[in-house]
Amino acid sequence: MIVDGLLKAGRNYTLYLRYATRIHHALDGGVFLASYSVGNETRYHAVTQMQAQEARRVFPCFDEPSFKAVFQINVIHPTGTTAISNTDVYSKTALKNSWTKTTFEVTPIMSTYLLALAITDFGYIEDRYRNVTLRVWAMPDALPYCSYALKLMSKALQFYEKYFDIPYPLSKLDLYAIRELRVNAMENWGMITARHRYVLYDQTFSSTTDKAQVDMTLFHEIAHMWFGNLITMTLPSFGRDDTRQLRILNPTIRTDNEVLEGFNIGTYYKGEALVRMVKRVTGEKFFQRTMQHFIKSHMYDNVVSENLTNALTRALEKYDHNNPFDGMAVTDVMQPWTHQKGFPTIMVKTINETTMAIRQASFDGMTKKFIENETWIVPVFYREDFRSSEQKLVWLKDNKTVLLNNVAIINPNFWGYYNVFYDNYDKLKEVLFKDHELLNETARKMLLLQMFRFQRNELLTTEPLELSLYARKESDEGPINVLCNFFQLYDIAIPNNPNLRKYIFHILVPVFERVKIDRSQRDHEQIRKILLLRLCSWEYKNCLDYVLSAFSLLKDECQNELLSSTCNKIAPGIRQAVYSMAVKYGPPDNFDFLFKKYKIEKRLTEQEKIFPGLIGTRLIGTRDCEQFMRIMELVDSDTTDLSSSMFLWSYQAGNHDNHRPCLYAKAEQLLKPWIEAFLHNMKDKKLKSLIFGMINTMYRIPTTEENLKLLDKYDILMKKILPPPFFGITRESRNVAKKDLHSIFGKKELFEKYFENFVKRLENGQIN
Repeated sequence: MIVDGLLKAGRNYTLYLRYATRIHHALDGGVFLASYSVGNETRYHAVTQMQAQEARRVFPCFDEPSFKAVFQINVIHPTGTTAISNTDVYSKTALKNSWTKTTFEVTPIMSTYLLALAITDFGYIEDRYRNVTLRVWAMPDALPYCSYALKLMSKALQFYEKYFDIPYPLSKLDLYAIRELRVNAMENWGMITARHRYVLYDQTFSSTTDKAQVDMTLFHEIAHMWFGNLITMTLPSFGRDDTRQLRILNPTIRTDNEVLEGFNIGTYYKGEALVRMVKRVTGEKFFQRTMQHFIKSHMYDNVVSENLTNALTRALEKYDHNNPFDGMAVTDVMQPWTHQKGFPTIMVKTINETTMAIRQASFDGMTKKFIENETWIVPVFYREDFRSSEQKLVWLKDNKTVLLNNVAIINPNFWGYYNVFYDNYDKLKEVLFKDHELLNETARKMLLLQMFRFQRNELLTTEPLELSLYARKESDEGPINVLCNFFQLYDIAIPNNPNLRKYIFHILVPVFERVKIDRSQRDHEQIRKILLLRLCSWEYKNCLDYVLSAFSLLKDECQNELLSSTCNKIAPGIRQAVYSMAVKYGPPDNFDFLFKKYKIEKRLTEQEKIFPGLIGTRLIGTRDCEQFMRIMELVDSDTTDLSSSMFLWSYQAGNHDNHRPCLYAKAEQLLKPWIEAFLHNMKDKKLKSLIFGMINTMYRIPTTEENLKLLDKYDILMKKILPPPFFGITRESRNVAKKDLHSIFGKKELFEKYFENFVKRLENGQIN
């Protein structure tokens, strides 16, 4: 930019720019065009997705969270459509040739990634919370299923206003339901966008899981109206740093790609885990009061993690003279948690019947080695009595060892962000066999998960398998889901082993028989879905009889109706599992019936249950890859719904081993449209991300030794597509997959012997 004269200090200057932008694809962000159908008519609407750095695709700006400004949006759009943005409409003006100009109110000072705009002919339903107008926008067929989300918006605003003690700062809040969005939902200030499945709920046809997804999504996004929008994290400085980026909450950002890496699910999980841990140390009421003061002190501003630790420090000095951080500075406690990769493992050594010694260690799962001189300041929560809800706290610092007396279990509610490794699991095993409900569902789930992870990392051998025998008494989803995932690994590594199947059935069949009940029953929906998918895949006869009978009745009762009608008596929460297993193990016409129903189904929530069911097809005999390619036609890469293609690819690769040879054989054909588009525009980050995600799936998912060898041939294609850094990451993912399997392959004889001995003990009456 060249100016005519010197710019004077302290004076404001206005810069006018003429610019143009392109309409992008939904996966690209910026302004994108999406489509939907009304009868036989295809309609279009324009929507935006600015996070992480896509506002610069729409208009010239300093596109980082720390550069906040106020914005006034003016939109010229076809008359008959509606323009929606972050704020209320200020004015509308009719223009020539059937165009309308809509001007919006000036926004609060805000970051560019929170701007939003839609130009649409969607309808809406409306309500009010205090003086705030609430609306949910959706295509006409979906509007009747938006009422639950509208009521939930009001409840969420009421909850957060009370929690933060700050009124919602805008005069309206819109929720825009869209089928094609590259994220599940986005917290644009005053205009949340979300995929349909996270908005729509029908009491008759939606499952309890569907309802929970809507609950969690809306409460999450509305929380951002305060924490994220009213106050916003500043990106760290652009200096040099050799620290690895994985799950570091304060990474040094150098490039645009590193900004994108900062918006990842690992960061969310670690941030949430650390907040939960700190809240348990300080106490709920104290933490809430600190958060209220913190947000009020930084409203409309940017913050870094040190601002929060400083707020905690000041609050402790003002309100709590009994420092719960054991007299330590909050900054010193939190610094390693936010700046170091990973998390500690608490090593527990039994000294005698009443005494334990605990210390911390840092374990690298890839190298299977402990890392020296990497420590945290760790709040260790523990319970002295399994029947008591009271938890105590002790601090671990540096490499010191602490002795504890009369400890029943460490970190029982998973308040602390760390693993716990016991040198002896006998006490926990005894408790689980006597009364497993003495440990809550979270404790049981995390105990199993951590033990199998320790087995994978060669710290344990058969101990997790022995402890898991208690689970035939389980009725909760969390522990059963963990077991099913690890049992699948064993089944891949030791295929068609009758002793392994007897072990699995010994644990899971009693659970299945308890929760199976009637096909229309909604109780235990999620655990029933898990068990149906797994036990049928392991060809348990009662499971196969159950799903094939249910699907046969479905074909009779819904022959001339949509599957979303009342003719379908299968409980919504298990439909996907029944469809999938009936297609996989039933006659060929099961696939044809479901394929036909998918193509005419009008209800999106039902389509999303049918689609994974279609993918359940087994590619055997003369069918080979034909059915797979028929399904691919449903999400042709020429359409706008590339996200469905990626879902199909990932679901196939992740859930059906027999499909992988087909996927590998067809890889170049299936990826070709995206490869060509990417090579045409190497700067298209989202297209690259799509291809990378699909390819990475092939490397990441555990598979057989035979298919791992096929990946060696697949490498040739990968090198054509990906630059060296990305190719290196895919190979690392493949190494993780190999490690998962080799943790079992490497001790295959040991595990085969264990399952053989298990069957002998079972037959001799040594196991109940």
